[in-house]
Amino acid sequence: MATLYGDPTGVGDPLYQEWSNDINVLASDDSYATANQVNLRMDTDGYDLSAIFIPAGAFVVIDAMLCRVEAKTSSIGLGRVTLGVQLSWDGGTSWSDQYTAKWTLAEGEVIKYFVPPGIVSDRTSWGRVWTYDEISTSNLRARLAVAKIDANTIVSVDHIQVGIEYHYESNLGSFGHVTGDPQLISAF
Repeated sequence: MATLYGDPTGVGDPLYQEWSNDINVLASDDSYATANQVNLRMDTDGYDLSAIFIPAGAFVVIDAMLCRVEAKTSSIGLGRVTLGVQLSWDGGTSWSDQYTAKWTLAEGEVIKYFVPPGIVSDRTSWGRVWTYDEISTSNLRARLAVAKIDANTIVSVDHIQVGIEYHYESNLGSFGHVTGDPQLISAF
């Protein structure tokens, strides 16, 4: 099984751009998008996962969709924040289940991974089964929302990435290593 993460190329629907400086989440560069209240949302889009190499005669099976967020909190109090992430497979029309992760002031800036439980055993992830065709830059989006936040706390997000865990299959079944010349699919 292999894992590949992609960076967003833009921010999504302006209706859901409720964070300050949302464009700052496009790269890990210590420039931050910030929020200080519950239910503020931010959409990112254009995740480029086109670097998947597909061996001749094989196809990609998505084992899991992943998301990682680099963030920190600042506060005159406890500085606890819970962020929720949802993924879209159709350009933002439909959204997956939401998964959450918590940050505290004491942690400093850290990367948290949003990984739904039980994803490998049944190939479902974020409440659905994903297909390779759904991970194009025009389809794949992430929505970040403040689920909980302590009073007098600001959450600062530096970077959001979406990733996939995948393996190859052929008519002969799964295989773990690639032989021959891999093909780069650039359909995005």
